[in-house]
Amino acid sequence: MELVEFLKFFKKNALAVIFFVFAGLVLSVLLSAKLPSGYSQSQTFYIVEPWKNAGAFYDYEGYYGQQKARDFTDTAVAILQSENFPNLTVRKVAPQVIKLTATAESADESENLLDRVKGSFNQELVSLSGQDQALQIRPIGQVQPASFVSPNKKLLAVFGASLGFVFGVLVVGLKTYFKV
Repeated sequence: MELVEFLKFFKKNALAVIFFVFAGLVLSVLLSAKLPSGYSQSQTFYIVEPWKNAGAFYDYEGYYGQQKARDFTDTAVAILQSENFPNLTVRKVAPQVIKLTATAESADESENLLDRVKGSFNQELVSLSGQDQALQIRPIGQVQPASFVSPNKKLLAVFGASLGFVFGVLVVGLKTYFKV
């Protein structure tokens, strides 16, 4: 094809391509409005079962306790992602390690949110399991300092429009190829 034929093709189908560009732009703007913004603070936690004194003989409880805690990590992530813990992002880092990120309007609120999560999660586990010796999360290291996080709305709008353009050209090209 020559350049003249490409220009004819785009003139003929410009309205459809513009529609997809506009749709991509609108969707990216709506999506960027839903993304969280504010002060973010994170901390890493270790999931552990409280140590029980085995007594005079070895009963393999240390090994099986660690296996139980390792298997419990996915459950802990699911509980922390529930609506009982809003404005919290959870990521499993290792078999017994999770990283919690709290997002709030101010730095103090994000720090308070992380502090409340520590206590309320452990209390919820005790209430769910009915045992005083339930698995717990314990902080590893210091809380990272709060930083302001916000999605770049202009960049997302350009990306959405570009994606709409590519999708529009693909749809128009397939429509022309299959003569629909």
